[in-house]
Amino acid sequence: MREDLPFHSLLPLHEIVAEDGVTKDYVIIDAAKFLRHQLTSVDPFSLFQEFQLIHARKPRVLWLRADGVEPLRELTATDFGKYQLIEANILSCKMMLDVQKRETGDPVIESFYGGVLMIGNEKFRYYAKFRIEPGKKLLLAFPRVKETKKGLRPVIDVLAVEKRREFPIILVPKTLDDLRACYPNIVGEDVNVKLALLALASRMNLDKDFWIMGIVVQGERSSGKSYFVANVLEPFAHLGRVEEFTRFTGAYLERKFAGKNMDDVILVIYEMPEDVPQQLHLTLSEGKLRVGIIDRETGEPLEFTFEGMPFLFSTTPLEGLRPDVRERVIITSIDESDEQTSRIIAFQTRKAADFLFAEKIREEKRRGAEAIAGWFANLKPAYVVIPWAAKLKEALTFTSVKLRRDWRKFLALIQASALLFQHDRVVIEREGKRIVFADRRDLENVLSVMPAFRQTLQNVNEVQRFVLDLMDPNIRITYTVRDLAKLALERGKKITTRRLRQILEELEGLGYVAVARQPGKENLYEKIADYEKVDFAKIVDQIDIYTSLEHICIYLPPEEPRK
Repeated sequence: MREDLPFHSLLPLHEIVAEDGVTKDYVIIDAAKFLRHQLTSVDPFSLFQEFQLIHARKPRVLWLRADGVEPLRELTATDFGKYQLIEANILSCKMMLDVQKRETGDPVIESFYGGVLMIGNEKFRYYAKFRIEPGKKLLLAFPRVKETKKGLRPVIDVLAVEKRREFPIILVPKTLDDLRACYPNIVGEDVNVKLALLALASRMNLDKDFWIMGIVVQGERSSGKSYFVANVLEPFAHLGRVEEFTRFTGAYLERKFAGKNMDDVILVIYEMPEDVPQQLHLTLSEGKLRVGIIDRETGEPLEFTFEGMPFLFSTTPLEGLRPDVRERVIITSIDESDEQTSRIIAFQTRKAADFLFAEKIREEKRRGAEAIAGWFANLKPAYVVIPWAAKLKEALTFTSVKLRRDWRKFLALIQASALLFQHDRVVIEREGKRIVFADRRDLENVLSVMPAFRQTLQNVNEVQRFVLDLMDPNIRITYTVRDLAKLALERGKKITTRRLRQILEELEGLGYVAVARQPGKENLYEKIADYEKVDFAKIVDQIDIYTSLEHICIYLPPEEPRK
Protein backbone atom coordinates (compact mmCIF):
# COMPACT_ATOMS: atom_id res chain seq x y z
CA MET A 1 0.00 0.00 0.00
CA ARG A 2 1.47 3.37 -0.97
CA GLU A 3 1.78 5.78 1.92
CA ASP A 4 0.72 8.78 -0.17
CA LEU A 5 -2.65 7.11 -0.83
CA PRO A 6 -4.22 6.76 2.62
CA PHE A 7 -7.73 6.30 1.27
CA HIS A 8 -8.11 2.54 1.66
CA SER A 9 -6.68 2.45 5.17
CA LEU A 10 -9.00 5.26 6.27
CA LEU A 11 -12.18 4.03 4.61
CA PRO A 12 -13.16 0.38 3.94
CA LEU A 13 -14.11 -0.27 0.35
CA HIS A 14 -17.61 -1.58 1.16
CA GLU A 15 -18.57 1.78 2.67
CA ILE A 16 -18.57 3.67 -0.63
CA VAL A 17 -19.33 1.13 -3.34
CA ALA A 18 -22.76 -0.16 -4.32
CA GLU A 19 -23.84 -3.48 -2.82
CA ASP A 20 -23.43 -5.25 -6.16
CA GLY A 21 -20.81 -2.81 -7.40
CA VAL A 22 -17.62 -4.88 -7.11
CA THR A 23 -17.09 -7.39 -9.91
CA LYS A 24 -14.07 -8.77 -11.68
CA ASP A 25 -14.36 -6.06 -14.32
CA TYR A 26 -15.49 -2.83 -12.70
CA VAL A 27 -16.38 -0.90 -9.55
CA ILE A 28 -19.57 1.09 -9.05
CA ILE A 29 -19.39 3.87 -6.46
CA ASP A 30 -22.55 4.60 -4.50
CA ALA A 31 -22.91 8.40 -4.61
CA ALA A 32 -25.01 8.60 -1.43
CA LYS A 33 -22.48 6.59 0.60
CA PHE A 34 -19.52 8.45 -0.84
CA LEU A 35 -20.91 11.94 -0.24
CA ARG A 36 -21.65 11.13 3.40
CA HIS A 37 -17.92 10.67 4.02
CA GLN A 38 -16.71 13.73 2.01
CA LEU A 39 -13.06 12.80 1.50
CA THR A 40 -12.04 16.37 0.80
CA SER A 41 -8.38 15.66 1.55
CA VAL A 42 -8.00 13.08 -1.23
CA ASP A 43 -8.15 14.20 -4.87
CA PRO A 44 -9.97 12.17 -7.58
CA PHE A 45 -6.79 11.06 -9.37
CA SER A 46 -5.36 9.60 -6.14
CA LEU A 47 -8.63 7.82 -5.43
CA PHE A 48 -8.64 6.39 -8.92
CA GLN A 49 -5.10 5.06 -8.46
CA GLU A 50 -6.15 3.56 -5.13
CA PHE A 51 -8.96 1.64 -6.78
CA GLN A 52 -6.55 0.31 -9.37
CA LEU A 53 -4.17 -0.86 -6.64
CA ILE A 54 -6.82 -2.75 -4.69
CA HIS A 55 -8.72 -4.09 -7.69
CA ALA A 56 -7.30 -7.14 -9.43
CA ARG A 57 -8.44 -6.17 -12.95
CA LYS A 58 -7.47 -2.49 -12.66
CA PRO A 59 -10.75 -0.92 -13.84
CA ARG A 60 -10.36 1.67 -16.59
CA VAL A 61 -13.52 3.51 -15.51
CA LEU A 62 -15.17 4.14 -12.16
CA TRP A 63 -18.92 3.89 -12.60
CA LEU A 64 -21.42 5.79 -10.52
CA ARG A 65 -24.80 4.91 -9.06
CA ALA A 66 -26.76 7.97 -7.96
CA ASP A 67 -30.12 6.57 -6.79
CA GLY A 68 -31.95 9.00 -4.56
CA VAL A 69 -29.31 11.77 -4.73
CA GLU A 70 -30.29 15.09 -6.27
CA PRO A 71 -27.47 16.44 -8.50
CA LEU A 72 -26.29 20.02 -8.75
CA ARG A 73 -27.37 21.67 -12.01
CA GLU A 74 -25.34 24.84 -11.47
CA LEU A 75 -22.30 25.68 -9.38
CA THR A 76 -21.90 28.44 -6.81
CA ALA A 77 -18.81 29.56 -4.88
CA THR A 78 -19.74 27.38 -1.89
CA ASP A 79 -19.76 24.21 -4.02
CA PHE A 80 -15.97 24.23 -4.59
CA GLY A 81 -13.42 22.32 -2.56
CA LYS A 82 -15.58 19.24 -1.94
CA TYR A 83 -17.04 16.33 -3.83
CA GLN A 84 -20.37 16.92 -5.55
CA LEU A 85 -22.84 14.98 -7.66
CA ILE A 86 -23.16 17.14 -10.78
CA GLU A 87 -25.37 17.00 -13.86
CA ALA A 88 -23.19 18.11 -16.75
CA ASN A 89 -23.16 18.13 -20.53
CA ILE A 90 -19.83 16.84 -21.82
CA LEU A 91 -18.91 18.90 -24.88
CA SER A 92 -15.50 17.46 -25.71
CA CYS A 93 -12.90 14.93 -24.54
CA LYS A 94 -9.33 14.25 -25.62
CA MET A 95 -6.26 12.46 -24.25
CA MET A 96 -3.53 14.49 -22.58
CA LEU A 97 -0.03 13.60 -21.37
CA ASP A 98 1.75 14.76 -18.22
CA VAL A 99 5.50 14.30 -17.57
CA GLN A 100 6.62 14.03 -13.94
CA LYS A 101 9.88 13.05 -12.26
CA ARG A 102 10.26 10.27 -9.78
CA GLU A 103 12.40 10.62 -6.68
CA THR A 104 15.20 8.96 -8.67
CA GLY A 105 14.97 11.72 -11.26
CA ASP A 106 13.62 9.45 -13.98
CA PRO A 107 10.75 10.95 -16.01
CA VAL A 108 7.34 9.31 -15.88
CA ILE A 109 4.65 9.96 -18.50
CA GLU A 110 1.08 9.68 -17.30
CA SER A 111 -1.99 9.91 -19.48
CA PHE A 112 -5.33 11.44 -18.59
CA TYR A 113 -8.29 13.01 -20.35
CA GLY A 114 -9.65 16.51 -20.44
CA GLY A 115 -12.11 18.71 -22.22
CA VAL A 116 -14.96 21.13 -21.75
CA LEU A 117 -18.25 20.50 -20.01
CA MET A 118 -21.26 22.67 -19.33
CA ILE A 119 -23.03 22.92 -15.97
CA GLY A 120 -26.18 24.98 -16.33
CA ASN A 121 -25.19 27.82 -18.64
CA GLU A 122 -21.53 27.89 -17.63
CA LYS A 123 -18.60 26.13 -19.28
CA PHE A 124 -15.74 24.59 -17.29
CA ARG A 125 -12.55 22.75 -18.09
CA TYR A 126 -12.53 19.23 -16.64
CA TYR A 127 -10.03 16.39 -16.13
CA ALA A 128 -10.50 12.64 -15.63
CA LYS A 129 -8.46 9.44 -15.69
CA PHE A 130 -10.70 7.90 -18.35
CA ARG A 131 -12.48 8.94 -21.52
CA ILE A 132 -15.98 10.38 -21.12
CA GLU A 133 -18.25 10.30 -24.17
CA PRO A 134 -20.02 13.58 -25.10
CA GLY A 135 -23.55 14.10 -23.89
CA LYS A 136 -25.48 14.59 -20.68
CA LYS A 137 -23.94 12.75 -17.74
CA LEU A 138 -24.11 12.52 -13.96
CA LEU A 139 -20.62 12.98 -12.52
CA LEU A 140 -19.09 12.47 -9.10
CA ALA A 141 -16.58 15.28 -9.25
CA PHE A 142 -14.42 17.69 -7.26
CA PRO A 143 -14.75 21.37 -8.32
CA ARG A 144 -11.58 23.33 -7.50
CA VAL A 145 -9.62 26.42 -8.43
CA LYS A 146 -6.50 25.94 -10.52
CA GLU A 147 -3.66 28.39 -11.12
CA THR A 148 -2.95 28.81 -14.83
CA LYS A 149 -0.86 31.17 -16.97
CA LYS A 150 -3.94 33.37 -17.33
CA GLY A 151 -4.63 33.40 -13.59
CA LEU A 152 -6.93 31.39 -11.35
CA ARG A 153 -9.53 29.32 -13.17
CA PRO A 154 -12.29 26.98 -11.92
CA VAL A 155 -11.86 23.36 -13.07
CA ILE A 156 -13.70 20.09 -12.43
CA ASP A 157 -11.84 16.88 -11.50
CA VAL A 158 -14.02 13.86 -12.29
CA LEU A 159 -13.85 10.70 -10.17
CA ALA A 160 -16.75 8.64 -11.55
CA VAL A 161 -19.44 8.83 -14.24
CA GLU A 162 -22.93 7.40 -14.20
CA LYS A 163 -23.04 3.92 -15.71
CA ARG A 164 -25.41 3.73 -18.64
CA ARG A 165 -28.32 1.51 -17.82
CA GLU A 166 -28.45 -1.86 -19.53
CA PHE A 167 -31.73 -3.07 -20.99
CA PRO A 168 -32.16 -6.83 -21.37
CA ILE A 169 -34.57 -8.38 -23.87
CA ILE A 170 -37.96 -8.68 -22.14
CA LEU A 171 -40.06 -8.74 -25.31
CA VAL A 172 -39.63 -10.74 -28.51
CA PRO A 173 -42.09 -9.11 -30.92
CA LYS A 174 -43.65 -11.08 -33.73
CA THR A 175 -45.48 -8.19 -35.38
CA LEU A 176 -45.49 -4.40 -35.50
CA ASP A 177 -48.64 -4.56 -33.37
CA ASP A 178 -46.58 -6.09 -30.53
CA LEU A 179 -44.29 -3.05 -30.59
CA ARG A 180 -47.17 -0.59 -30.98
CA ALA A 181 -48.72 -2.02 -27.78
CA CYS A 182 -45.68 -0.76 -25.86
CA TYR A 183 -47.05 2.81 -26.14
CA PRO A 184 -50.28 2.71 -24.09
CA ASN A 185 -50.24 6.46 -23.50
CA ILE A 186 -50.41 7.31 -27.22
CA VAL A 187 -54.04 7.30 -28.29
CA GLY A 188 -54.60 6.23 -31.89
CA GLU A 189 -51.76 7.12 -34.30
CA ASP A 190 -51.06 3.40 -34.83
CA VAL A 191 -49.73 3.92 -38.34
CA ASN A 192 -47.43 6.77 -37.30
CA VAL A 193 -45.98 4.81 -34.37
CA LYS A 194 -45.20 1.83 -36.61
CA LEU A 195 -43.72 4.06 -39.31
CA ALA A 196 -41.44 5.75 -36.76
CA LEU A 197 -40.16 2.41 -35.42
CA LEU A 198 -39.44 1.12 -38.93
CA ALA A 199 -37.58 4.33 -39.81
CA LEU A 200 -35.47 4.10 -36.64
CA ALA A 201 -34.73 0.40 -37.28
CA SER A 202 -33.32 1.32 -40.70
CA ARG A 203 -30.23 2.63 -38.90
CA MET A 204 -29.19 -0.99 -38.25
CA ASN A 205 -28.62 -1.42 -41.99
CA LEU A 206 -24.94 -1.82 -42.85
CA ASP A 207 -25.70 -0.26 -46.23
CA LYS A 208 -26.11 3.41 -45.37
CA ASP A 209 -27.70 4.09 -48.76
CA PHE A 210 -30.84 2.56 -47.24
CA TRP A 211 -30.92 4.62 -44.07
CA ILE A 212 -33.99 6.74 -43.43
CA MET A 213 -32.69 10.24 -42.71
CA GLY A 214 -35.57 11.24 -40.47
CA ILE A 215 -39.27 11.82 -39.91
CA VAL A 216 -41.10 15.14 -39.83
CA VAL A 217 -44.53 15.17 -38.19
CA GLN A 218 -46.81 17.83 -39.61
CA GLY A 219 -50.05 19.17 -38.22
CA GLU A 220 -51.85 22.20 -36.93
CA ARG A 221 -50.55 23.89 -33.80
CA SER A 222 -51.67 22.23 -30.54
CA SER A 223 -52.56 19.01 -32.37
CA GLY A 224 -50.24 16.86 -30.22
CA LYS A 225 -47.17 16.61 -32.47
CA SER A 226 -44.60 17.22 -29.72
CA TYR A 227 -46.39 14.83 -27.34
CA PHE A 228 -46.27 12.12 -30.00
CA VAL A 229 -42.56 12.61 -30.72
CA ALA A 230 -41.53 12.75 -27.06
CA ASN A 231 -43.37 9.53 -26.23
CA VAL A 232 -42.20 7.57 -29.28
CA LEU A 233 -38.59 8.47 -28.48
CA GLU A 234 -38.67 7.71 -24.74
CA PRO A 235 -37.08 4.23 -25.20
CA PHE A 236 -34.27 5.76 -27.25
CA ALA A 237 -33.71 8.45 -24.62
CA HIS A 238 -33.06 5.57 -22.19
CA LEU A 239 -30.35 4.41 -24.60
CA GLY A 240 -28.75 7.87 -24.57
CA ARG A 241 -29.35 8.52 -28.26
CA VAL A 242 -31.70 11.54 -28.14
CA GLU A 243 -30.60 15.19 -28.36
CA GLU A 244 -33.57 17.58 -28.03
CA PHE A 245 -33.73 21.19 -29.20
CA THR A 246 -36.33 23.84 -29.83
CA ARG A 247 -33.79 25.87 -31.78
CA PHE A 248 -30.05 25.90 -32.48
CA THR A 249 -27.63 27.79 -34.69
CA GLY A 250 -25.25 26.36 -37.24
CA ALA A 251 -22.27 27.39 -35.11
CA TYR A 252 -23.70 25.53 -32.11
CA LEU A 253 -24.15 22.38 -34.18
CA GLU A 254 -20.52 22.59 -35.32
CA ARG A 255 -19.15 22.90 -31.79
CA LYS A 256 -21.61 20.73 -29.90
CA PHE A 257 -20.88 17.62 -31.93
CA ALA A 258 -17.25 18.30 -32.86
CA GLY A 259 -15.27 15.07 -32.90
CA LYS A 260 -18.37 12.93 -32.45
CA ASN A 261 -19.83 10.34 -34.81
CA MET A 262 -23.46 11.32 -35.37
CA ASP A 263 -24.70 8.01 -36.77
CA ASP A 264 -26.34 6.97 -33.48
CA VAL A 265 -27.76 10.41 -32.63
CA ILE A 266 -31.48 11.14 -32.88
CA LEU A 267 -31.72 14.89 -33.34
CA VAL A 268 -35.09 16.23 -32.17
CA ILE A 269 -36.21 19.71 -33.20
CA TYR A 270 -39.60 20.81 -31.95
CA GLU A 271 -41.48 23.18 -34.29
CA MET A 272 -38.65 23.23 -36.83
CA PRO A 273 -38.34 26.74 -38.30
CA GLU A 274 -37.92 27.51 -41.97
CA ASP A 275 -34.43 28.94 -41.37
CA VAL A 276 -32.89 25.61 -40.40
CA PRO A 277 -29.07 25.96 -40.48
CA GLN A 278 -27.40 24.77 -43.66
CA GLN A 279 -25.11 22.60 -41.53
CA LEU A 280 -28.05 20.32 -40.75
CA HIS A 281 -28.83 19.80 -44.44
CA LEU A 282 -25.19 18.92 -45.12
CA THR A 283 -25.05 16.33 -42.34
CA LEU A 284 -28.25 14.67 -43.55
CA SER A 285 -27.03 14.38 -47.13
CA GLU A 286 -23.23 14.23 -46.96
CA GLY A 287 -22.63 12.60 -43.56
CA LYS A 288 -19.68 14.86 -42.80
CA LEU A 289 -19.14 18.45 -41.71
CA ARG A 290 -15.76 20.19 -41.62
CA VAL A 291 -15.58 23.84 -40.63
CA GLY A 292 -12.55 26.11 -40.29
CA ILE A 293 -12.68 29.31 -38.20
CA ILE A 294 -10.32 31.77 -36.52
CA ASP A 295 -10.36 31.94 -32.71
CA ARG A 296 -11.28 35.52 -31.74
CA GLU A 297 -9.09 35.56 -28.64
CA THR A 298 -5.92 33.90 -29.91
CA GLY A 299 -6.16 34.46 -33.67
CA GLU A 300 -5.31 30.81 -34.18
CA PRO A 301 -7.09 28.74 -36.84
CA LEU A 302 -9.50 26.15 -35.44
CA GLU A 303 -11.13 23.24 -37.18
CA PHE A 304 -14.37 21.50 -36.19
CA THR A 305 -15.17 18.17 -37.78
CA PHE A 306 -17.85 15.59 -37.17
CA GLU A 307 -18.95 12.66 -39.23
CA GLY A 308 -22.08 10.58 -39.48
CA MET A 309 -25.70 11.19 -40.38
CA PRO A 310 -28.03 11.90 -37.46
CA PHE A 311 -31.65 10.79 -37.56
CA LEU A 312 -33.83 13.92 -37.67
CA PHE A 313 -37.12 13.66 -35.77
CA SER A 314 -39.02 16.92 -35.95
CA THR A 315 -42.38 18.59 -35.83
CA THR A 316 -43.54 21.50 -37.94
CA PRO A 317 -46.76 23.36 -38.66
CA LEU A 318 -48.19 22.52 -42.07
CA GLU A 319 -46.84 25.62 -43.78
CA GLY A 320 -43.37 25.47 -42.25
CA LEU A 321 -41.45 22.74 -44.08
CA ARG A 322 -38.72 23.70 -46.51
CA PRO A 323 -38.56 21.74 -49.79
CA ASP A 324 -34.90 20.71 -49.31
CA VAL A 325 -35.77 19.16 -45.93
CA ARG A 326 -38.91 17.52 -47.35
CA GLU A 327 -36.82 15.70 -49.95
CA ARG A 328 -34.51 14.11 -47.37
CA VAL A 329 -36.98 12.74 -44.84
CA ILE A 330 -40.31 10.95 -44.52
CA ILE A 331 -43.24 13.29 -44.02
CA THR A 332 -46.26 12.20 -42.01
CA SER A 333 -49.22 14.01 -40.49
CA ILE A 334 -50.83 13.83 -37.08
CA ASP A 335 -54.43 12.58 -37.05
CA GLU A 336 -56.59 15.73 -36.85
CA SER A 337 -59.97 14.05 -37.29
CA ASP A 338 -62.91 14.68 -34.99
CA GLU A 339 -62.91 10.97 -34.12
CA GLN A 340 -59.31 11.14 -32.94
CA THR A 341 -60.08 14.24 -30.86
CA SER A 342 -62.97 12.38 -29.20
CA ARG A 343 -60.69 9.41 -28.42
CA ILE A 344 -58.07 11.68 -26.83
CA ILE A 345 -60.63 13.54 -24.72
CA ALA A 346 -62.12 10.26 -23.50
CA PHE A 347 -58.66 8.93 -22.58
CA GLN A 348 -57.69 12.11 -20.71
CA THR A 349 -61.03 12.17 -18.89
CA ARG A 350 -60.67 8.59 -17.69
CA LYS A 351 -57.11 9.21 -16.48
CA ALA A 352 -58.30 12.21 -14.47
CA ALA A 353 -61.25 10.33 -12.97
CA ASP A 354 -59.69 6.92 -12.31
CA PHE A 355 -56.42 6.85 -10.34
CA LEU A 356 -55.97 3.09 -10.75
CA PHE A 357 -56.33 3.41 -14.53
CA ALA A 358 -53.82 6.28 -14.61
CA GLU A 359 -51.38 4.28 -12.49
CA LYS A 360 -51.80 1.27 -14.79
CA ILE A 361 -51.03 3.40 -17.85
CA ARG A 362 -47.91 4.86 -16.19
CA GLU A 363 -46.60 1.39 -15.30
CA GLU A 364 -47.35 -0.01 -18.76
CA LYS A 365 -45.64 3.00 -20.32
CA ARG A 366 -42.51 2.40 -18.23
CA ARG A 367 -42.40 -1.32 -19.04
CA GLY A 368 -43.10 -0.65 -22.72
CA ALA A 369 -40.26 1.87 -23.01
CA GLU A 370 -37.86 -0.59 -21.37
CA ALA A 371 -39.05 -3.41 -23.65
CA ILE A 372 -38.44 -1.40 -26.84
CA ALA A 373 -35.10 -0.09 -25.52
CA GLY A 374 -34.00 -3.67 -24.82
CA TRP A 375 -35.11 -4.91 -28.23
CA PHE A 376 -33.39 -2.14 -30.20
CA ALA A 377 -30.24 -2.33 -28.04
CA ASN A 378 -29.83 -6.00 -28.94
CA LEU A 379 -30.55 -5.82 -32.68
CA LYS A 380 -27.56 -6.79 -34.80
CA PRO A 381 -26.48 -4.66 -37.78
CA ALA A 382 -26.70 -6.48 -41.11
CA TYR A 383 -27.14 -6.13 -44.84
CA VAL A 384 -30.60 -6.87 -46.25
CA VAL A 385 -31.65 -8.52 -49.52
CA ILE A 386 -35.14 -8.10 -51.03
CA PRO A 387 -35.30 -11.02 -53.51
CA TRP A 388 -38.56 -9.79 -55.00
CA ALA A 389 -37.59 -6.11 -55.42
CA ALA A 390 -38.07 -6.33 -59.20
CA LYS A 391 -41.76 -7.17 -58.70
CA LEU A 392 -42.18 -3.97 -56.68
CA LYS A 393 -40.77 -1.97 -59.56
CA GLU A 394 -43.32 -3.56 -61.91
CA ALA A 395 -46.12 -2.15 -59.73
CA LEU A 396 -44.97 1.45 -60.25
CA THR A 397 -47.30 3.42 -62.49
CA PHE A 398 -45.39 6.71 -62.64
CA THR A 399 -41.88 8.15 -62.65
CA SER A 400 -40.55 11.51 -61.56
CA VAL A 401 -37.26 13.04 -60.43
CA LYS A 402 -38.49 13.08 -56.82
CA LEU A 403 -39.04 9.31 -57.00
CA ARG A 404 -35.25 8.83 -57.14
CA ARG A 405 -35.11 9.55 -53.40
CA ASP A 406 -38.54 8.31 -52.39
CA TRP A 407 -38.28 4.89 -54.04
CA ARG A 408 -35.14 4.27 -52.00
CA LYS A 409 -37.06 5.23 -48.85
CA PHE A 410 -39.73 2.67 -49.69
CA LEU A 411 -37.13 -0.08 -50.15
CA ALA A 412 -35.37 1.09 -46.97
CA LEU A 413 -38.56 0.58 -44.94
CA ILE A 414 -38.90 -2.99 -46.23
CA GLN A 415 -35.29 -3.68 -45.29
CA ALA A 416 -35.87 -2.05 -41.88
CA SER A 417 -38.75 -4.45 -41.22
CA ALA A 418 -36.47 -7.40 -41.94
CA LEU A 419 -33.87 -5.99 -39.53
CA LEU A 420 -36.47 -5.32 -36.84
CA PHE A 421 -37.69 -8.93 -37.01
CA GLN A 422 -34.38 -10.53 -37.98
CA HIS A 423 -34.84 -13.23 -35.32
CA ASP A 424 -37.64 -14.62 -37.51
CA ARG A 425 -36.07 -14.15 -40.94
CA VAL A 426 -33.57 -16.10 -43.02
CA VAL A 427 -30.06 -14.99 -41.99
CA ILE A 428 -26.77 -16.09 -43.54
CA GLU A 429 -23.10 -15.27 -43.12
CA ARG A 430 -20.96 -14.65 -46.18
CA GLU A 431 -17.30 -13.66 -45.92
CA GLY A 432 -17.88 -12.33 -42.43
CA LYS A 433 -20.91 -10.25 -43.46
CA ARG A 434 -24.34 -10.81 -41.97
CA ILE A 435 -27.19 -10.85 -44.51
CA VAL A 436 -30.91 -10.85 -43.68
CA PHE A 437 -33.50 -11.80 -46.31
CA ALA A 438 -36.76 -9.86 -46.41
CA ASP A 439 -39.92 -11.86 -47.02
CA ARG A 440 -43.62 -11.29 -47.64
CA ARG A 441 -44.24 -10.19 -44.06
CA ASP A 442 -41.92 -7.23 -44.51
CA LEU A 443 -43.88 -5.98 -47.50
CA GLU A 444 -47.09 -6.42 -45.50
CA ASN A 445 -45.57 -4.40 -42.64
CA VAL A 446 -44.72 -1.53 -44.96
CA LEU A 447 -48.14 -1.68 -46.64
CA SER A 448 -49.67 -1.31 -43.15
CA VAL A 449 -47.94 2.07 -42.81
CA MET A 450 -48.61 3.18 -46.39
CA PRO A 451 -51.36 5.62 -45.30
CA ALA A 452 -48.57 7.62 -43.67
CA PHE A 453 -45.73 6.88 -46.10
CA ARG A 454 -47.93 7.60 -49.12
CA GLN A 455 -47.56 11.29 -48.22
CA THR A 456 -43.85 11.06 -48.95
CA LEU A 457 -44.23 8.93 -52.07
CA GLN A 458 -47.03 11.05 -53.57
CA ASN A 459 -45.90 14.39 -52.12
CA VAL A 460 -49.34 15.14 -50.63
CA ASN A 461 -50.72 14.34 -47.19
CA GLU A 462 -54.08 12.76 -46.36
CA VAL A 463 -55.97 16.05 -45.97
CA GLN A 464 -54.50 17.42 -49.20
CA ARG A 465 -55.55 14.25 -51.06
CA PHE A 466 -59.06 14.60 -49.64
CA VAL A 467 -59.36 18.18 -50.93
CA LEU A 468 -58.01 17.23 -54.36
CA ASP A 469 -60.57 14.41 -54.53
CA LEU A 470 -63.32 16.96 -53.81
CA MET A 471 -62.25 19.07 -56.78
CA ASP A 472 -63.68 16.83 -59.50
CA PRO A 473 -63.28 18.63 -62.87
CA ASN A 474 -66.09 16.50 -64.32
CA ILE A 475 -68.55 18.25 -61.99
CA ARG A 476 -67.20 21.80 -62.20
CA ILE A 477 -63.98 23.56 -63.20
CA THR A 478 -63.53 26.05 -60.37
CA TYR A 479 -64.43 25.98 -56.68
CA THR A 480 -64.60 28.53 -53.87
CA VAL A 481 -63.57 27.74 -50.32
CA ARG A 482 -67.22 27.65 -49.27
CA ASP A 483 -68.01 25.20 -52.07
CA LEU A 484 -65.31 22.84 -50.81
CA ALA A 485 -66.37 23.21 -47.15
CA LYS A 486 -69.91 22.13 -48.09
CA LEU A 487 -68.67 19.18 -50.14
CA ALA A 488 -66.40 18.05 -47.30
CA LEU A 489 -69.31 18.18 -44.85
CA GLU A 490 -71.44 16.10 -47.21
CA ARG A 491 -68.68 13.44 -47.12
CA GLY A 492 -68.63 13.49 -43.31
CA LYS A 493 -65.54 15.67 -42.78
CA LYS A 494 -65.69 19.09 -41.15
CA ILE A 495 -62.99 21.50 -42.34
CA THR A 496 -63.04 25.20 -41.51
CA THR A 497 -62.76 27.74 -44.30
CA ARG A 498 -59.54 29.08 -42.72
CA ARG A 499 -58.04 25.60 -42.78
CA LEU A 500 -59.18 25.04 -46.36
CA ARG A 501 -57.48 28.24 -47.52
CA GLN A 502 -54.29 27.03 -45.89
CA ILE A 503 -54.50 23.62 -47.60
CA LEU A 504 -55.24 25.18 -50.99
CA GLU A 505 -52.24 27.51 -50.65
CA GLU A 506 -50.04 24.47 -50.00
CA LEU A 507 -51.50 22.66 -53.03
CA GLU A 508 -50.85 25.75 -55.12
CA GLY A 509 -47.22 25.70 -54.00
CA LEU A 510 -46.97 22.00 -54.91
CA GLY A 511 -48.38 22.64 -58.38
CA TYR A 512 -51.71 20.84 -58.02
CA VAL A 513 -54.02 23.89 -57.84
CA ALA A 514 -54.24 27.21 -59.69
CA VAL A 515 -55.80 30.24 -57.99
CA ALA A 516 -57.75 33.05 -59.64
CA ARG A 517 -57.56 35.89 -57.12
CA GLN A 518 -60.45 38.35 -57.39
CA PRO A 519 -60.22 41.58 -55.36
CA GLY A 520 -63.33 41.97 -53.23
CA LYS A 521 -64.58 38.48 -54.15
CA GLU A 522 -63.85 34.91 -53.16
CA ASN A 523 -60.85 33.28 -54.84
CA LEU A 524 -61.54 30.59 -57.40
CA TYR A 525 -59.51 27.38 -57.24
CA GLU A 526 -58.96 24.96 -60.11
CA LYS A 527 -57.28 21.53 -59.96
CA ILE A 528 -54.62 21.48 -62.68
CA ALA A 529 -52.91 18.20 -61.75
CA ASP A 530 -53.75 15.10 -59.74
CA TYR A 531 -51.55 13.12 -57.35
CA GLU A 532 -50.03 9.87 -58.55
CA LYS A 533 -51.66 6.66 -57.38
CA VAL A 534 -49.64 3.67 -56.25
CA ASP A 535 -50.81 0.20 -55.19
CA PHE A 536 -48.41 -2.56 -54.15
CA ALA A 537 -51.06 -4.74 -52.48
CA LYS A 538 -51.75 -6.61 -55.72
CA ILE A 539 -48.28 -8.22 -55.74
CA VAL A 540 -48.36 -9.52 -52.14
CA ASP A 541 -49.76 -12.87 -53.21
CA GLN A 542 -46.93 -13.27 -55.71
CA ILE A 543 -44.34 -13.38 -52.93
CA ASP A 544 -43.69 -16.61 -51.05
CA ILE A 545 -43.90 -16.19 -47.27
CA TYR A 546 -40.31 -17.44 -47.05
CA THR A 547 -37.45 -16.48 -49.27
CA SER A 548 -36.72 -19.30 -51.68
CA LEU A 549 -33.79 -21.53 -50.81
CA GLU A 550 -32.77 -21.44 -54.46
CA HIS A 551 -32.22 -17.68 -54.26
CA ILE A 552 -30.26 -17.90 -51.01
CA CYS A 553 -27.90 -20.45 -52.54
CA ILE A 554 -26.63 -17.72 -54.84
CA TYR A 555 -24.92 -16.25 -51.79
CA LEU A 556 -23.65 -19.42 -50.11
CA PRO A 557 -21.67 -22.57 -50.79
CA PRO A 558 -24.11 -25.51 -51.09
CA GLU A 559 -23.46 -26.84 -47.59
CA GLU A 560 -24.20 -23.62 -45.71
CA PRO A 561 -27.80 -22.48 -46.34
CA ARG A 562 -30.04 -22.59 -43.28
CA LYS A 563 -33.43 -21.32 -42.12
